[in-house]
Amino acid sequence: MSKQQKKNYLIPNLDYRIVLIFALVFITALIIFLLRMRNSIDCEAVTLEINSKNFLANENVEFNTNIASAKEWEWDFGDGTPIAKTKNPKHKYIVPGKYFVRLSINSSCYVEKEIVIKSLNDIILHETVPEIIAPEVVRVGDPVQFDYYFSDESKEVFSWEWSFGETGELDKLEANPVYVFQSPGQKRVSLIINGDVKYITAKNIFVKPRDPVVNTYQYKQRIQDEVKLNPGKPQQDPVDEYVASLPAAPSPIPVNKIVPPEKKMAPEISGEQFEILLLKVAEQSKTKEDFGEYICQNYDMPVIKNQSEMLTFTEFCLSIKGKKIRFESVTLTKDPENNCIVSIHVNYKVKKNLIWVKD
Repeated sequence: MSKQQKKNYLIPNLDYRIVLIFALVFITALIIFLLRMRNSIDCEAVTLEINSKNFLANENVEFNTNIASAKEWEWDFGDGTPIAKTKNPKHKYIVPGKYFVRLSINSSCYVEKEIVIKSLNDIILHETVPEIIAPEVVRVGDPVQFDYYFSDESKEVFSWEWSFGETGELDKLEANPVYVFQSPGQKRVSLIINGDVKYITAKNIFVKPRDPVVNTYQYKQRIQDEVKLNPGKPQQDPVDEYVASLPAAPSPIPVNKIVPPEKKMAPEISGEQFEILLLKVAEQSKTKEDFGEYICQNYDMPVIKNQSEMLTFTEFCLSIKGKKIRFESVTLTKDPENNCIVSIHVNYKVKKNLIWVKD
């Protein structure tokens, strides 16, 4: 058998045009795949930046994104105006208010951000309102220094009326008072300048419980009792030995002693363990009742969220339900007498439109 006959035997009736068509289809598909890979965008990495001098009505607002290689950008400014299709557009809002800006990239990635547009009157009014300068979180019994900032230099300041949210009355009448909070919880501190309600301002401050006080005398006494040596067996007097050998009198009927109940302590739990339970609340596999033994059934205890908002524990559990959450820190404050959690500080982000943002 010749070589040509062997070749025809191995590949009978093969049409080379079919092979060519299959090769062209394969090469075309490979080119399309490579182009798509080159132009693919990581949606989680998309950022949306909004810049303006004062964010005033009738003032240009600039919009930017970090994605430069996209095929198309679609900007919805949230005020009913037409969609902009440039990478970095500028836009003027006519009416002051709150708007939600939405960016679509290649019709596959979406990012949304809130913008607040103010009027010139809002800026002028804000500049005449004093600002209270004080820490966000303090502790019961600690002296707290209060100060203020007032930008209207045309007004002479001659009186100050401070209320610290505990007595319901005016507490201090000086410019820079020092105050000691007597009870824990959220307090609303207010200041009126020159007796004019136009110049009134307020600030929320969270007051933590007082730290436990260690009784030094009792602690030293306990240590001394622990290190005492057990006494040896004393030498018994012969008379006592004889008396002990006599028949014993019938023992009296025992009387049940009244033993006071032990103080119930909440079980120990760390911030990391508490965080895991909160994640299960977000996944809807746990509820607030699963925390009852750790918080001593106090579902109204305060939760400071992202250092800016205070909720009850019930409200916080409802606010994270069904959300995808990533915690940055969970700090527990406990009552030393019963180990119950009395307040929580949480910092976390939620996933919205494929990006992580503060809730």
